[in-house]
Amino acid sequence: MKSALVLGAGKGIGLALTKNILLKDEFKTVIASHRDSSELVKLSEKFSEKIKLVKITASDEKSFNTLDLELSKLNSLDLCINSIGTLHDDNTRPERQISEVTSDSISWAIKVNTTPTLLVAKKIKELFKKSNNPIFASISAKVGSISDNATGGWYSYRISKAALNMAIKNLSIEFKRVNKNGLVVALHPGTTITDLSKPFLKGASKKYTLHSSDDTAANLMTVLFNLDPVKDSGHLISWNGNKIDP
Repeated sequence: MKSALVLGAGKGIGLALTKNILLKDEFKTVIASHRDSSELVKLSEKFSEKIKLVKITASDEKSFNTLDLELSKLNSLDLCINSIGTLHDDNTRPERQISEVTSDSISWAIKVNTTPTLLVAKKIKELFKKSNNPIFASISAKVGSISDNATGGWYSYRISKAALNMAIKNLSIEFKRVNKNGLVVALHPGTTITDLSKPFLKGASKKYTLHSSDDTAANLMTVLFNLDPVKDSGHLISWNGNKIDP
């Protein structure tokens, strides 16, 4: 029986991934982190025998210590997916030009989009070591690819996702030393209909296929379990299985 950890499970892609994993019989334990999600709480009532909820605030490193108790109950961890991320909030929006960039916007994007992957990696390394075929994935974005950037803009978001992709590359090397069968990847989920993407869907729909959160979760899970730990670890992988150049 397998165990899984999903960060950012309160809504959007993270919630859909949690649902997907809970429906798989091979997973006995699912730890799901959120800030304050009534949807996840409701889901946990339905799957009370499998799911354990913890509260984490992405920008607060100390809050990651709430994972310690539940992780201490596991012999190994087979799947960890970090879906914590931000593109905009009440105070910030993606910058269209350099005049809109501030040190606060850059710092905030890195704190939420990059740092959580590193913080949870510290927590799970020993459990990753003990699993037969562990998977550690973080939701990134194609706009974090330097070679793919043809339009500019979105400074803070692009920079933070590029940094995340580098973090994943570093972790893939370090984690391979403790488990040669381990897979560590960044995932591009495709254009998904969530609160994060809603302000930009009208324009995106002219260029990209729009996915529901459930469809995105199904796509990503299919991709994850068909990747090769030797050939694919450390890379940014798209929802359709294609590698994206850094």
